[in-house]
Amino acid sequence: MRTHTCDDGTGTFTAFMPTVRGEHGGGGSWKIVEGTGRYATLRGVGTYTGHIVSGDADRFETIVYTTSWQGVVDFDAVAPTLTASATAKRLPKPSRAYSVRAVVDAHEGPVTYSVDFRAGKVLLALKRGTAASGRVTTDARFRAPRGVPTVSVIVKVADVVGNESATTLSVRLR
Repeated sequence: MRTHTCDDGTGTFTAFMPTVRGEHGGGGSWKIVEGTGRYATLRGVGTYTGHIVSGDADRFETIVYTTSWQGVVDFDAVAPTLTASATAKRLPKPSRAYSVRAVVDAHEGPVTYSVDFRAGKVLLALKRGTAASGRVTTDARFRAPRGVPTVSVIVKVADVVGNESATTLSVRLR
């Protein structure tokens, strides 16, 4: 996590940087996850590129570096409102074959989405993409493991500045 403080005292924002070592020569991603004061609702996502200006790369405390950030930010801390449903249909062949349809509505667009179909910890299918309208219907076909009466459908959506919503549905296989 990196907290940035405005010189004029109007607030701060915190960015999550999972590969922060790239800041000293390389790159990675960033996501603004919270703020205070004037920046309380600032959110964003993007990438950065770092360059060492001087210092010894083996001695962290001597490094002077610059980073350039690219991405999208906005004063929007509201996650998409997520509505989702899923239904299963048994297929005639092969045995234990099913088609599961998931309908996702984020009530805004565009969003990125992922729909994860699981039997316990076993991944059956994964669908990912972007929905310009915030609404998507996706189907997954798979063979369910023996003795599995239900599958979990894990739905996640994120708006353009990284606000996320998620839900998990349980679908009975008949």
